[in-house]
Amino acid sequence: MSRARLIFSTALIALLAACGDDTEPREHEPDGSADSGAEPDGGDLRPTLTIRFDARAGDVPARCGDLLPGFGPEGDRAASLADLRFYVHAIELRDPDGEFVPATIVDEAPWQADGVALLDFEDASAGCSNGTAPTRDHVAVHVPEGEYDAIRFTLGVPFELNHRDVTTSPSPLNLTRLYWTWRGGYIFFRVDLESEDGRDFHVHLGSTGCVSEAPTLPPDEACARPNRPTFTLEGFDADASVVVLDLTALLSGVDLDFNTEGTGLGCQAAPTDPECVVPMTALGLSFGEAEPTWSAFRLSND
Repeated sequence: MSRARLIFSTALIALLAACGDDTEPREHEPDGSADSGAEPDGGDLRPTLTIRFDARAGDVPARCGDLLPGFGPEGDRAASLADLRFYVHAIELRDPDGEFVPATIVDEAPWQADGVALLDFEDASAGCSNGTAPTRDHVAVHVPEGEYDAIRFTLGVPFELNHRDVTTSPSPLNLTRLYWTWRGGYIFFRVDLESEDGRDFHVHLGSTGCVSEAPTLPPDEACARPNRPTFTLEGFDADASVVVLDLTALLSGVDLDFNTEGTGLGCQAAPTDPECVVPMTALGLSFGEAEPTWSAFRLSND
């Protein structure tokens, strides 16, 4: 691809973002590569499994327009939702032999493509004005029939997809609100909150330390900090389990009203940002001397 086209595409991304709301997740034409669900040897279709997700503040569903409890240093503050979306890939389930079996994320426009799925818990209502009306709370996969007792998944977008043109990518990789630059790639995980005092606090996770000649050019090598954590959750039940993102665990003890600069901006995965210590470790990433707690996601057998 020519340098001129790269610059033009990036300018178009900036124009789309400046226009306001994200584009709706859009349908895309099949290119013949969509997964059919067939076994590699041409056998019968695998059963389709729906893996359910939810976003909560403790036990309270996190939805636009609701005041969510459990935040702040004492756990006695509330916040409202402004955005909540994240990508997952590389889903695996553990069989009775203790082996993790890959689950194929099926192409299902506009939410799943190329082995990546988007979970979306904002609906563009109330304070979620940057979002889109459709929501998505599950991932559809093909998996061999059997019993499974644990689930493993990776947060984010794989490197080979992370630095391509957002303006021509199929849904769900076409959302400008979930994209930084061609160099930086996608925002893997986006949570935007507004505190009771009206301050915005966000957690935006994506790859950092990405090197290219210009922001309009993709990197040739993996970024220094890929920031694609893999979660393993025990006690999975295909019929009952829900993978829960717990916002109060993500931000346990964090003062949403005042960060170190008094602005309440939050964390954008910068390796020197002290506001990132709690959310980054909760998302399964080391941060300085702080070790991962893996507390952001848990299983609930509803």
